[in-house]
Amino acid sequence: MTRILYMLCLSVLSAAFASCSKNEFKLEFDLDSSVSGNYRIVYYASDKRTGFMMETIAPVEKGKCETRCITRNPTLVYVFMSGSQMPSAVIYAERGDKIRISGKDRNPALWSIGGNGLNEEWSRWRNDNARAIMSGDAAVINAAVAAYVKAHPDSELSALMMLTDFDRRADENRFAALWNSLGENARTEKTAGLAGRGDRPDAAKASLAQKAGRIRLHAIGDSLVELDPGMFAATLMYFMRNEDASVAVDMDTLRSLSRLDEEGKNGRISVISFETDSLAWLSRIRADSNMLNALHAWMPFGEASETAMGLGVTRTPFFIVADRKGRQVYRGDDGKRASVEFRRLMRKAGTASEKPGD
Repeated sequence: MTRILYMLCLSVLSAAFASCSKNEFKLEFDLDSSVSGNYRIVYYASDKRTGFMMETIAPVEKGKCETRCITRNPTLVYVFMSGSQMPSAVIYAERGDKIRISGKDRNPALWSIGGNGLNEEWSRWRNDNARAIMSGDAAVINAAVAAYVKAHPDSELSALMMLTDFDRRADENRFAALWNSLGENARTEKTAGLAGRGDRPDAAKASLAQKAGRIRLHAIGDSLVELDPGMFAATLMYFMRNEDASVAVDMDTLRSLSRLDEEGKNGRISVISFETDSLAWLSRIRADSNMLNALHAWMPFGEASETAMGLGVTRTPFFIVADRKGRQVYRGDDGKRASVEFRRLMRKAGTASEKPGD
């Protein structure tokens, strides 16, 4: 399904950007001949009127591959190894760029990436900190990012690394301190926008005040469904991945909440999967088939999707609870607090079907 979505978006963008044949950049792989594999490429393609999240595969064979990507505006390109949920490298690209990628290892963290000065500096940092990056330890990676930021407070790259490589969830206070230490030339609106609205440091404050409007989500059978908080007294959105540590407890909480309104007249619970594989998403649905009147949906681009960025969802697990006017009464990763707010809105609506012990 992801491949179909990509081809559809590619055809739309090709038509939309046809007025200028140079609205593209190239990824030119020139790796060691021992390197072969399919690398997932995700980026946001846009012009001044429209934009789409794009996903494609770079099929590297014996170290060689050339991939054309369409965009007019500058973008960040996320490179994933096969089976990985997290990008191994991030590339800055502008239209007309020829991004040359070289190296002897199959791991993108060890590649040398050119095309512009920002990429060259970024790949040098990754090479120098490859052990930290490949450890997967958020504290170790954050320390490596912090060391660079402290040494280069006026660099645009420092801001981009904060918004992509730094695990903000693991150390929110350190993130805020480092971000505030950046010079004005580093933390510009343009730089923050490249990483998506959901990753901006002011997103948490802005998002709680903003209203949750109607969104469209992928459902079973490749169909699109609309979620409209205005139709219910209480709406709970749960963004998740199967490997989230709290998923079993969170699902038990949602099953309990689903019994508050068995007919689904006043409350709407939506379980929104960020799995990249549709089979992994469907397996989760089967495991939770006894959840009453829940909407099971799929967002294959995860935090990089336009919908997630618009809602300020930067991680999983994540809950949003909204009232009938779309006001967000809770947003965060605490399932108990989300449950309390959802129950409060249901009581306010006069729902009487809550069972003892729920």
